[in-house]
Amino acid sequence: MIRMAIEAFTSRGLEIGICGQAPSDHPSEFPPFLVDCGITSISVTPDTAMAVRQSILESEMMIAQGIKIEE
Repeated sequence: MIRMAIEAFTSRGLEIGICGQAPSDHPSEFPPFLVDCGITSISVTPDTAMAVRQSILESEMMIAQGIKIEE
């Protein structure tokens, strides 16, 4: 359902972000999924910001190299 919502926005040229606890609670699992879906903004708690940024960077690098992100 999350993937469908993100794709509905991005297919219309709109940006979409998420604010919630899941990216903060699961910084190595949930942000890569969101990046793979095409999300443009993720809000996280300050204590997890660096871990989430690193996870996003790694995910974006994988996508750029054509590597599939595991869901």
